[in-house]
Amino acid sequence: MKKFLFVIFLISVGVILRAQDVHFSQFYEAPLSINPSFTGYFDGNHRIMGNYKSQWHNIQNGFNTFDLSYEYSFYNPARETGFLGLGVFFYNDVSGPLKLSTQNYTLNVAYHVRVGDGNYIGAGIYGGYVQKAIDDAGMQWGSQYDEDVPGYNPNIPSGEFFEKTSFGVPDFGFGLQWNMIKGARTMSSNDGYRINLGVGLHHLNQPKYKFYTGSEEQLKMRISIHAQAQIGIENTNLSIMPRFLYMMQGKQDEILPGLLLRFTLKEEAHYTGFARRIYLTAGGYYRTGDAAIAQLMLEIGDLALGFSYDINISDLSAATSNNGGFEVSLRYLIRSKANISYQ
Repeated sequence: MKKFLFVIFLISVGVILRAQDVHFSQFYEAPLSINPSFTGYFDGNHRIMGNYKSQWHNIQNGFNTFDLSYEYSFYNPARETGFLGLGVFFYNDVSGPLKLSTQNYTLNVAYHVRVGDGNYIGAGIYGGYVQKAIDDAGMQWGSQYDEDVPGYNPNIPSGEFFEKTSFGVPDFGFGLQWNMIKGARTMSSNDGYRINLGVGLHHLNQPKYKFYTGSEEQLKMRISIHAQAQIGIENTNLSIMPRFLYMMQGKQDEILPGLLLRFTLKEEAHYTGFARRIYLTAGGYYRTGDAAIAQLMLEIGDLALGFSYDINISDLSAATSNNGGFEVSLRYLIRSKANISYQ
């Protein structure tokens, strides 16, 4: 029993100390989490976005993650050189019986340079602060096994010492992306397309930290490579949206291809502006070796609500019963009709 408790503890601490970043299935609905150069590149002057993800709750409390961001775009159609974007981003993640928490606060700045008709190259940076903490009161050690009970006895001193149960470190990152937009020939032809390619680098300073004496760890740099296209099918109300995300952090990586279909249910009134545009998007992703993901999104005017569900298909499915987790996204724009969009 002593060995069992100790092994379980080591596994838990091992997972914690790998310090992998959180990830969202609807990654293009949490753009600042993958690339700071997204800051300010949207159809409007203000953008507010949020996500909530709950995963693996039938395994030791699983994960609860949410994020919130606000951006302001200085885009002006009268300026042909480029425009500035500013934003703030926050996320909070709590996982497992030890309540490992991660909070991240960043300030984002990006500039988007026009390099041709419908072509923009954007570069962005962020600076911020990462805070991590654990609740050592929830830990059970082999030295606390009581043969008289028998079982775990919290009144027996563990004899273990944590150098810190919380710490905070500065955090910096950088990103680049390219966007190309070709509009439709007419309002009803639906033969335009949009393309986005980019790479984001997070935790460039790779700070070191300690939870447990004698075990120094490092917050590894994360590389995110993403791509998206929106291709209108001529003379229909349908667009196809292939998407791709690759992330690597330390020895861990994630590959996430996907395909969505976007249906125009109602066009916006181009002259009066009174009728709101309505889009319905449906499709899915495959996180290689881990999960199949279904996604549905409804956009009404400047408001978008998305829902996705991860179905676990890895070896962990024996414990999860193929249950992964659900995710909800919310986006709200205060927009100018003259502005550009990557969506």
